Amino acid sequence: MEETNMATIIRVIPQELADMNNASISIMGDGFSKATAVYFVDSTSSTKIFARTFNIVSDRQINTVLPSLTPGRLQVFVITGGTEAEASQGSFLTPDGPANYIYYVPRTTVL
Repeated sequence: MEETNMATIIRVIPQELADMNNASISIMGDGFSKATAVYFVDSTSSTKIFARTFNIVSDRQINTVLPSLTPGRLQVFVITGGTEAEASQGSFLTPDGPANYIYYVPRTTVL
């Protein structure tokens, strides 16, 4: 019987962004060594936006630069072996959900 290794997202760093201009994030987890894609889902439109590039630092970390996204809650996904990595339901839950959420809240200028 073939063993399947399911990838898991444990945490995304940072979880909140104020500027999307070349914003980098690190996706922490397990089972990333054979990742084939990273993408983001905008919670308001449910649009999938793929990362142009990503760097597999180790089996436990992927770094990427965010594409242009609309403000709000974003869900982060990693694809390994044709399957989406599971989001941890463990110790790094965000205030509104699983570990694979980040928030883009643009800075406002106060005059």
